[in-house]
Amino acid sequence: MKRAVTMWLAALLALSLTACGGGASGGGEADASSSAGGGESLSFSAEDAQNSAPAEPGAANGEEASPQAGQNAKLIRRAELEIQTEAFDAAAASLEALVAEAGGYFQSAQVEGGSLRDQNAARYGNYVIRLPEENFSAFLDQSGALGYVVRRSESSENVSQAYYDTETRLAAQRTKQERLLALLAQADTMESIIELENALSETEYEIQSLTTDLEHYDDLIDYATVDLYLAEVLSLSQTPGETAGLGERMAAGLSASAAGLVQGVQDLLVWLSYHLFPVIVVLGAAGGGLFYWRRVRRGRKDGTPEEKQP
Repeated sequence: MKRAVTMWLAALLALSLTACGGGASGGGEADASSSAGGGESLSFSAEDAQNSAPAEPGAANGEEASPQAGQNAKLIRRAELEIQTEAFDAAAASLEALVAEAGGYFQSAQVEGGSLRDQNAARYGNYVIRLPEENFSAFLDQSGALGYVVRRSESSENVSQAYYDTETRLAAQRTKQERLLALLAQADTMESIIELENALSETEYEIQSLTTDLEHYDDLIDYATVDLYLAEVLSLSQTPGETAGLGERMAAGLSASAAGLVQGVQDLLVWLSYHLFPVIVVLGAAGGGLFYWRRVRRGRKDGTPEEKQP
């Protein structure tokens, strides 16, 4: 029995290596027999093990076929968006509605900016959004309604080769597990049972690892990822480029200069509103000091009248 188990494990190992290499290898017969119990014998064939394994694409023709042949390509799609808006709260609410409508969810969301003193200070948000792959393109098109799209980029990664290779390896490991369980049911010595259980433990670990890899691929493939940066700005304006006419560029410059002056005055008034009393104290001290200095100077300039002699 021990000899049969050993040769059977060797056949299963050869099967696993064949599956991992992605090729279909022909095998000669390697029969192993041994007495079991009351004169019964067990016989196992490595060729049978090869034939029971899942056939690989192109194996029937003796050629190794591409994993993508006759199957849909496995693509991981990503996009990056940078959007500016004058109404941050409204844009953030619209973004949540768009994500919900597309059947997606926020993997992460972070909003920063603003302050206790100035709740209207510029804010910005970083979002990582997961969306069903079939709604990916529509979401990107609809996101333009959130504000001015400063930047938009898309990318895709073809993981078909790795995906189908992992599938093939998983199928081979499951076939190996079934054969080991059949052997374990027929084992009649403690040594054989221990050896088979160790092999089963290793096979189950490989199955779990490969299954996790496939689930991770499925998650990335079925749900696309969008990295979205939403920034609040004071105003949205399109600055004429270098190809614009002189008058158009000068008009844009004057408009920007006037807007900057107005904003500067507003910022000064806001600053004064928070520092009014300290400013009054400083100005009062400066005014009192100046008044005292001028009085002393005037007294020195006029002089004091001399006392008359009797």
